Amino acid sequence: MADINLRSIASGFTVQGVGFLSNIITVIVLTKHLSVSAFGIFSLWVSVITVLTVFSSSGFTDFAVREISEALSNRNNKKVKEVLFYCFCGSVSLLLLISSSLIGYFSFFDPSMVDIVPLFIMTIICMVAISVIGSMVRGFGFPILGQCISVLLFPLVFLIGVLIAYMPSLALDFYSEKGAFLLRVTSSALTFIVVLGIFLGRFGTETKSFYKVKFHSPWIMSSLSFMAIGFLGVMTRQIGIFLLAWYLAPDAVAEYRLVLLGLSVFEQIAMVGLVLLQADFAKINLKHRFSEIQSQIFKIYGAIFAAGVTAFLILFFWGDILIRLFFGSSYEAILTPLLFGIVGYCINLGFGPVGILLTMQGNTSLVVHHLTIALTLNVLVSTILVPWLGVLAVVLGFFVGSLAFNALSWRACNNVVGLDPSLFQVVRHRASGFCFFN
Repeated sequence: MADINLRSIASGFTVQGVGFLSNIITVIVLTKHLSVSAFGIFSLWVSVITVLTVFSSSGFTDFAVREISEALSNRNNKKVKEVLFYCFCGSVSLLLLISSSLIGYFSFFDPSMVDIVPLFIMTIICMVAISVIGSMVRGFGFPILGQCISVLLFPLVFLIGVLIAYMPSLALDFYSEKGAFLLRVTSSALTFIVVLGIFLGRFGTETKSFYKVKFHSPWIMSSLSFMAIGFLGVMTRQIGIFLLAWYLAPDAVAEYRLVLLGLSVFEQIAMVGLVLLQADFAKINLKHRFSEIQSQIFKIYGAIFAAGVTAFLILFFWGDILIRLFFGSSYEAILTPLLFGIVGYCINLGFGPVGILLTMQGNTSLVVHHLTIALTLNVLVSTILVPWLGVLAVVLGFFVGSLAFNALSWRACNNVVGLDPSLFQVVRHRASGFCFFN
């Protein structure tokens, strides 16, 4: 069991690492070929798509993992098809709603953007499908394959597209925010085709005639809870971009996008833990295996903490040189916000995977409540400090909101679920064990 877990962890880290490396190389190339303002506008459009994608898919991603995993453990193949049918119907309904809303909004309030609305819609549809299919694959018991679908394929395809588009020998015109956005749309469509082929090829038997089963309307409330969690979670992260775009300029949005990219190193690695532990957290008899799971939490989150400390030290001493080397002197101002962000992330890391534990154990209402408080604090702190601190203000707002969410969720894990997934608890147990044997 230990060897299998170590292999899974190593595979998960590899997938996340390659996906993140693809993202960061793509951003480096874009910052070299786009102006700061153009990259800021492109980043704002990406944030809008990210929020709408999460809004459309989050009601079905974690839901699919939980319900499919539970159905397979009970050998209930009919329920698996019912989950697939429900996720398909729900996703299509939300996509139709968002598409019509985007067309209506830009037609009446910003006609100059009408020409790119179809590109927005196409990207959202493809990204939602990729996210939901990846979650279904994880629910079928293939976490690494599902992880590849969710976080690896699109960054790789987008990177290849960007590298080809900016080859000097081709002399293609993608040197504006619209050109870069068109590359992203094309990449999402190609990735969707590949992902759909993988899913139908590997799970064709399970999906056969899934549309003939019954639609479970009681699942709607569960999906709405997951949707609220996903939407509030992504807004807590992306709200800084919208506030900077409102109060300052596209240049500030571009800087904050790079700060988020730096922090996403640790978030992407942390996703390894969530992917590997998600199905286990959904099981009813979790308490009987929790000591084993705590050991996995310690390995994964301890590694992330060590990576965070290492990254902080590297950036503290050589950050200016690295930023100029990779992104250019126009982005030197991101160093201080990035250092503050890393410190805040390492502090929050100590609470462990509290949010996903509460969610998978059915306490979604608590998670929604905690995320609402976190987002409110994030907006208040950011709005008050933006005029004086700029990008640093939204980093501090993000930290305060995350700290509030993790502290409240950690308390709920102890009081409601009766389990403590924090690094503090794991370290305390290991320390007591060491003292006992010595």
